[in-house]
Amino acid sequence: MKRLAPLLALSLLLALVSGCTKSAHTATEPKTLTVACCQPYTYDMQFRDFIEAGFPDWDVKFVPLQADNDYKAYDEKTIAEFMDREKPDLLILNSSDFGLLRKADRLQNLDELIAREKSKLTDTVTPGVLDFLRGEDGGPLYGIGPAFHANAMYFNKDIFDRLGTPYPTDGMNWEQTIELADRIMQDKRREKDEIGLHIPWLRGPFDLLQRIAGTEGLKYTNADTGAVTFDTPGWERLFKQVASAYKRGTFVASWPEGREEDGTTYYDQAAMESADLFKKGKAAIAVDDDFLLANLKSAQKPKFGWGVVEPPARSSDPGVGGEIRLYEVFAIPTSAAHAEEAWQVLSYFMSEHVGKAKAGLGSAIGAMDLSVQRDYPEWKQDPDYEPFYALRPTNSIDKFYYGAEQGPAGFDEAFAELVNGHIRSAVEDKETLDEAYAAIQPEAEALMKKALSDQKADGADESK
Repeated sequence: MKRLAPLLALSLLLALVSGCTKSAHTATEPKTLTVACCQPYTYDMQFRDFIEAGFPDWDVKFVPLQADNDYKAYDEKTIAEFMDREKPDLLILNSSDFGLLRKADRLQNLDELIAREKSKLTDTVTPGVLDFLRGEDGGPLYGIGPAFHANAMYFNKDIFDRLGTPYPTDGMNWEQTIELADRIMQDKRREKDEIGLHIPWLRGPFDLLQRIAGTEGLKYTNADTGAVTFDTPGWERLFKQVASAYKRGTFVASWPEGREEDGTTYYDQAAMESADLFKKGKAAIAVDDDFLLANLKSAQKPKFGWGVVEPPARSSDPGVGGEIRLYEVFAIPTSAAHAEEAWQVLSYFMSEHVGKAKAGLGSAIGAMDLSVQRDYPEWKQDPDYEPFYALRPTNSIDKFYYGAEQGPAGFDEAFAELVNGHIRSAVEDKETLDEAYAAIQPEAEALMKKALSDQKADGADESK
């Protein structure tokens, strides 16, 4: 098994010398810990060396949540069975599994631990990450992670300079972003294959519509009543702007070509890069995550000048915008037999010492993540990282993806197809924008009625 480069262990040891943890060095007897995490390969590449460097005298047992190359998703029953069988002391979870255990009340309240230990663990964490983990209701903190990923707005300086157009700035909302992209698109000096706005992973205009709606807090259904709520002034304005921009070619669908194997779709590096219009120098603006920043700063740097600013903000609150993701959330089960040791390891991973060590590792495994420590841009000595820390996210652990379902089974997919169909009709001048928008609400209500009926029928069948 390939392990982290020796440089990583050395960097960690140097960090530890400066005083990182209450380590096992002071223990009178060996300490034990069972860690449940990810796949073996991921654990070996990202966590094992850290734990061995920080707690060299401990007896640490690793229990994989998944086998290598196995991306199975747990449900409430199977993850409960795993917990009862393996009895882990420390969990390193993906957001989905963390959400399941959080709702099942099987995780310790870290706020209580922080208060009891008089810890400053969360004092230096960027507020957006804490908001994300506390959920929509701002509840207790049941888990935390040392790294996250977030969005920002990138722009091609060469295109803007050539056309004499002002660069994007911090604080822009989506409407202003699309207007600026439209301005680029309507400039006759623009090259034929250039577009105004690139958003990765768009199957069609509905995906952009939904992403903007997530930022603005708009929903097309009422979860309590099951009503369709698309016929509002906010939705009408958004629909018409996105449909008009799509008709002008300001943005295009940009889903990479994948290959099917055993019922699973895989996307290789070549497929990803072929769909990345910004990295090709063909898009004036892109709203993308921090992986793009790492790529732009890699050895194969683009041949154009670029800049990065904050992601589009909510029009009613400029302090909110973009989405964040955590791929590893550290949590301590309520059933942990060695909770004190788990707390020590969690605190160690959340320390500034480990954050600074990662900041100096360049492109090593795990070092391309953003540290949750808000001083990370300063540690990197690179202001390009600052936009990822500026805003509080529009999503949360309860709904960590902007495309989260809003209706019963089958409705969301059908609704997306309905909206895309009417936008295509408007693009082809088969409908006006007013006609296209007006048609969606009654047709969506019919789709909702059918979805609710099917759901009721399925429930009746299961009860037999």
